[in-house]
Amino acid sequence: MIFNVHVFTYFRTVAGLLYGAAIGDALGLATCCMTADEVHFHYNRDSLDYSDIVQDELRVRWKQGDWTSNFDMMVRYFCVTFLLLLYLFRLTF
Repeated sequence: MIFNVHVFTYFRTVAGLLYGAAIGDALGLATCCMTADEVHFHYNRDSLDYSDIVQDELRVRWKQGDWTSNFDMMVRYFCVTFLLLLYLFRLTF
């Protein structure tokens, strides 16, 4: 089956997608619900690090580098979809 030849490449691609989404969600939290003026006031345009994230009334609920429930839900949907595909196509590893 051709799909099995590319399973490793597929998993690397999906792992990269999930890793990038987690980082993007964690860093995106830094500017969530801010106006453009607030973003320019609080953050340097050239770099953003987890330690730079302003701890205000919204962001104080998360630890440094944490992601939001949006990413949690994406991982859950991905896992359910992956298991469904394994079942439907009877894939084994």
